[in-house]
Amino acid sequence: MANNTTFRISSNSLKELIEQFYRTDYSKDSSSDEKDKVNDWLIDQNQHSHMEYRKIHIATIPRSFAQFLLDDRTKIGKRTYEYINAIHGNRTPDDIAALLVTPLHPTVKRMHLFLTELFQSTEYKACVTLGDYDYPLAMECEYGSRQGQVYIYIQGVLTTAEGHTLQPVSGTLSGELLQDLTEQGYNYERLLGYLKLSIHRFKPSQEREYQQLIQKAKVLQFKTAQRIHSGNAIHLSKANSWDNSLELLPNCPESPCIVEAYLENANIRNDRYGSIKPIQQSPLIRVFNLRYKSYYYVDIRELSIPKWDPSLLDRLILPKTIKHTLGTLFQTPKSQILSDIVSTQANNLIILASGKPGVGKSLTAEIYSHTVKRFIYPIETHEVGADITTLEANLDTIFNRIAKWGSILLFDECDIFLAQRSTDLQRCVLVGIFLRKIEQFQGLLFLTTNRPEAIDKAMYSRITLHIRYPELDLATKRSIWELFLQRSGLQVQDIENIDKLAEIPLNGREIRNKARLLKALLNSDEVHTIKSMVKLIQDTI
Repeated sequence: MANNTTFRISSNSLKELIEQFYRTDYSKDSSSDEKDKVNDWLIDQNQHSHMEYRKIHIATIPRSFAQFLLDDRTKIGKRTYEYINAIHGNRTPDDIAALLVTPLHPTVKRMHLFLTELFQSTEYKACVTLGDYDYPLAMECEYGSRQGQVYIYIQGVLTTAEGHTLQPVSGTLSGELLQDLTEQGYNYERLLGYLKLSIHRFKPSQEREYQQLIQKAKVLQFKTAQRIHSGNAIHLSKANSWDNSLELLPNCPESPCIVEAYLENANIRNDRYGSIKPIQQSPLIRVFNLRYKSYYYVDIRELSIPKWDPSLLDRLILPKTIKHTLGTLFQTPKSQILSDIVSTQANNLIILASGKPGVGKSLTAEIYSHTVKRFIYPIETHEVGADITTLEANLDTIFNRIAKWGSILLFDECDIFLAQRSTDLQRCVLVGIFLRKIEQFQGLLFLTTNRPEAIDKAMYSRITLHIRYPELDLATKRSIWELFLQRSGLQVQDIENIDKLAEIPLNGREIRNKARLLKALLNSDEVHTIKSMVKLIQDTI
């Protein structure tokens, strides 16, 4: 128990004590080993000076510094003085035991002892449930009385495969609450669960399998740019509270992710909290979610290799020459792209797809991504922003990701930021920044627009290929309807009359949505007619 005894002190107060210690030179008569021990301990304390309060383990205090504290009772509180004197002073073992077991509050004392035995260990003893899996925790707890309030403070740390640490739980249990719950007959383990921690004992039978998962996670973690799909993911929240220190992202099995071992933002917290020693790692790796544009931690049991479908290219309705050209461009490695005369200009391929909504512009990029087995990184307007002061930095961040991961950059409705420059000074500056950064972009950029005439003329000189999508003719819409009806699984009696569906004034996206409507409203076990489908669609337009 003595080894677990601690006291809290502000960093400023500790700094003053250390300065006083050096001025008084308490270690002058100490051995060289003792002096080295003192210096190492004091250096370690200074490394945590950024923390407002420090928790000091009394047993680790060097003898000379402990004597310095004991020589003047005014330096530290009465209770802290008694603890330090018990461990470092001339006290008998019986005296120490009597002092350390003095209860502040019977219920809190019992709870503290249980938690200490359960948590303060580097072994698999306690775990927290997140989603469908259990993760062992390194936790520490302390109990005491502050301003008349008896409490237990608990803080837990979850360690990922690469050694980063997260804080899943942190909070204070009041003595009154503990007293009330224990009087109702709850045992301690159940009590923890009811206190929203979801903490319970880790099953020893899980350890071997768990270690194997960790080893797999460690190997995968450092395969930066590995493309995967993820299910449940853990998001590190800014809040440090019981409920939302770690947030569980809803299950999204089709969410594309990139394995990323290194953070681009040094301000994202991944360091250890407090003085908790990390437990053995958990099979969590860090990924960048391309849908949510954020870093998450994902259990490797939630990962799957993406299933690419090159056959989708057969369903893309474009002239053969254009399809061949696009196929060549999408498969051209960056090293084979003709470099610019000026070495500072990056190697890139820029494709502009223009046409009315729903003719298949974005779909083209998505289909070819399956052909070349590369994820699409869609630029979101909120990612870029319209602030001149941050636009360039935001674009640099995005472009660096693309260059590192080898993804395809998709910029839908690019005319929002690449519109013709006018007398609006801010607009001119925004367009100018975009044009300059695009010159430096490395990789494949796929732009789409419904208004090609609105794009600044300077942009056209940077475009490698401009594809103009015509309005869908009857034959094209017929092919799209045939495709979606086939995928819907609906039984159609008079499929030869499909032209009646194609004659409805719909674009490709609208045809897809109406096919979804038919699938939802019609019974797949019954046989339907084109006429009934046409009527149903017309009633909903």
